[in-house]
Formats: sequence, structure tokens, C-alpha cells
Amino acid sequence: MAIEQWEIRPAPTSRDSQRHLLLVKGKMTDIQRLIMKLGALCGRPRKTEPPFDYSLYLKELSPIMRTNVENAIKTVSSPPASPAPLSPSKSKPTIPEPPRPKLEPIFTQETQIPQQPPVSAARETAVNVRSNKQIGISLNPQWSFQSLMVGPFNRFAHAASTSVVENPGSMYNPLLLFGTPGTGKSHLLNAIGLGISKKISQENVILTSGARLAARVSEAGASRSLDEIESLLGKAQVLLVDDIHLLFLSEMNESFLSKMFNTFLDKNKQVVLTSVYPPKALESLGNSLKLQLDQGWSVDLKLPNPAIYQNLVQRLLSLEGLEIPEYAVQDIFIKPSVSLSEVALYVKRLKQMKNLGRGGTATERLGMLMVEDPGSKDPLAEEELSQARSFRFLPSSSGSPARKFGFFYPKESEPQKQWMATQLSQAAGSLGIRFTGEEVFSQEYDSNQTQGIPFQVGELCGRHQVEMVFVLGPSPRSELKSREGELLHALRHILESLEVRLGWVGYSQLKTPSAYLKAVVDVF
Repeated sequence: MAIEQWEIRPAPTSRDSQRHLLLVKGKMTDIQRLIMKLGALCGRPRKTEPPFDYSLYLKELSPIMRTNVENAIKTVSSPPASPAPLSPSKSKPTIPEPPRPKLEPIFTQETQIPQQPPVSAARETAVNVRSNKQIGISLNPQWSFQSLMVGPFNRFAHAASTSVVENPGSMYNPLLLFGTPGTGKSHLLNAIGLGISKKISQENVILTSGARLAARVSEAGASRSLDEIESLLGKAQVLLVDDIHLLFLSEMNESFLSKMFNTFLDKNKQVVLTSVYPPKALESLGNSLKLQLDQGWSVDLKLPNPAIYQNLVQRLLSLEGLEIPEYAVQDIFIKPSVSLSEVALYVKRLKQMKNLGRGGTATERLGMLMVEDPGSKDPLAEEELSQARSFRFLPSSSGSPARKFGFFYPKESEPQKQWMATQLSQAAGSLGIRFTGEEVFSQEYDSNQTQGIPFQVGELCGRHQVEMVFVLGPSPRSELKSREGELLHALRHILESLEVRLGWVGYSQLKTPSAYLKAVVDVF
């Protein structure tokens, strides 16, 4: 049963003269679908008196937004719902109908595997990082073989991984697990670490990432403390490196890393690597390290079929205690372009919003992160850009966190970057966050340069010792635009290894409030 009847009544307050009350007759499942479409515009539904079932307040309902609400109700209703009769005195003015609202695509396209990773570009700079950081990452006790779903998509990789646990340093050495993001490479790598650590001391198992490993070695080289890392690695029996394709090489670290990998293999110590690229695409990296990746074993992981994938998504949501209706899971998460990595990111965002005091159901919070307002695809007007030019973040007050952050944006987009800054401040305010701190760098990049950008961002963040960075995506029609998903994937992993939080806004999302909400939730 769809929405049978509805009515919008004025309900102004001293703070919101345009507040209205939406009265709806229908089932709660239909109300939830409507809330998903309206997002932050509406409040919580409440039971009300007949002939209606529920009521919810609509905040700052302008005439155009009223038409937006009516369109949303029509999309939820099948057959179309009819409004309750209105008295002649309440006749609605004729308003040109705006474009029908639609949910913003919240996920990047699945990263495609190019023929060659940007290894040569990675050699240009060595990333500086803050001191006193460990080379290893703690093993996640939840990512075990027992919690891994095995099927045709990962059966060979699972068999090779369990063989490594049973006989480390033998046949599968090195073992390379490769596949697109979200296929379970990191889970398998962690499971190997957990399995082996049960047989030997966990101190003898080092789990790290390509970007983290290279950064720590470069830092140690600069501080002349390589002997400490050499001693740590010398005691280890197993080296697990996630995202080996993000191992950025420089004069500071190449010799040490080459010696380290080859020493492990010469002494029959187990090495396991993961990559989004197949072995052939890693030949340049292997040659630089004097490392023969083909002397071991390479296994690819595929994406599961839709039924298994839905099971995995439901399991992930259930483990985190998130109750999201099945129709929402189907509409939002069960798509070919959505990886489990992206689902996990949204789980993290939903939990963070709750921690920031945004109550309500998980479905309501998800709606806030997805809603796209009418006109969000329109270009920024000169007046809007002009108003943003003078914006500056206020310095941190006494007793507040002394935040240091930076901006990275396409060439000739400084006005757009300023607009982005104003919207981030507003989004933070909507979550009760006073966005203050020091903007320590504002750097443009060439979006026609298809390689090396993630490493440039990492180098800047390390050099300026920032804790968060905001990146405006490639400009339209630029060469990097077609590889935006790959860029974002690399940025997330590199910055995570440097313990820098990333707030990302796509260029086409400059007027989309939910994009700024996601960026703020990701960094605070």
C-alpha cells in the first residue's frame, strides 16, 4: 500500500517562518522511503490523529522546495497519492516545476585496473611524516578466516592463504593477492596474520601498508635511525604489506626497501602482498626493488555474485548494529558500482554522525548523507563566488583543539575552493561543530596530470604536519576526471597510512550540501 493521502499545513515558529507540517496517511515503510528522499528537510515522523497516520515537520519550506516535496511524494506513491482537499483561501500559487529531485550517487565507480600503476611518478618525492609513528598496523581480530565468506570468487586465494599459515616461507612466497577494491584482499591479509600469530609470537608478524612502509623508512633515513627499523624487521618472520602498489620510492628509501624484501625471501621468511594491479603492471616496481614477484604465487580475487554480495552487506550492517530497511539496502548498496569498501565507509559515517549527536534512526542519518537539493547541479553564480572570497576560518580559541589543515584543488579553481571552505564551515555548524583552526596550506594541482597526484597530497600533508586535508576533485573535462575513482582510492589509502584524515568533495558536488556533510563527518 502506498501513501493514500497527504496534506501540507503552515506551522511557522519565531525561528522558522517557513516551517510546515506534512500529514500523511500510509504505512511506516512508505514514510521511511519518503524521509530517505527528503533528508535533512524533514523531522522525525510522529503518530497523529485520523484521517492521517503520521505527521512530520518540514523546515524552511520555500515554494520551490514545496514542489520538491510534492514530487518526492509522487515518486513514493503508486498509484500517485492525492492531496487532501484544501479550502479556496489556501490555494497554492502556480510555481514552475523544477527538475525532479534525485538521490546523489554516493559511491565512486569501482576502480578499474589500469595497465600500469603510477610507480614512476611515485619516485619524485618522499613523503615526510610526523615522528614517533610505528611501521606496523595492529591486526584486526574480527578479520579472521572464520568471518570470511568463501566462494568461487575467492576460493583459490583462500586456499593459498591457508597454505601460507600452515607452511609459511615455502611454496607461496611471496604471495600476491590482487583484485579490485572491496574483494576482500585486506581481510585475507589480516586473516593470514592472525593465523600465523597463533603459531608464533605476534611480535614476529608485521602488518603494514605500502605507503606506510615507505613513509616510515624515509622518515628513519632522514633522522638517521634506519638501524631501529632494520632491527625490528630482522626479528620478524612474516611481512604482510597491503596495497604494495602505493609503495612510493625515493632515493631515501629504495635501497633499504630492496634489501629488506630480498633478505626476507632469501631467508625463507614469508612475504604476502596485496594490490589492485595484476603482477604484470607491477613489473616496474619489482625491477626497482630487484624483486621477482613471479617467483612466488599470484592469485586474483573476483567480485561475488549479487546474492552473495547482498548477504555480505547485510552481515556488515548487522555486525555494526545498524537497522536499515531492505528496500534501502537494495536501492543504495546493491549496485555493481558499490564495493564493500564503500559500504564500510558509510557504516563508519553513520556511526560518527551518531557520536556527533545526530540522533534518529540509521535510515534518517543515511538520508541526510544522500539527499541532493534542486539546483545542486547548476554552476556557481558569480555572486556566490564573490561572497566566498573573503571567507577565513577563525583561529582555535583557548581550550579548543588546535586543528591544522590544508586544501588541494584544481588549477584556476581558487574561487571554487573558497566556496568549498564556506560550505564546509556551514556543514560543520549543522552538526554542532565549531570549525576553527589554522589553514596551513592551499595548493592547486594539475588535473590534466594523470599520475602522482596522491603522492603530492601526501607529501604536502607530511611537510606541513596537518591532521586533515580537504580535496576538491578534478575539474570537468580534465584528463584526471575519467580516473576520479582511482584517484580517490589512492588518496584514501595513502593518507590513512600517514594518519591524515581526508575530506573529499567532487567538482560536480560544489552545490550539494550532503557532499560537505560527508566531508566533515570523515574528518571530525
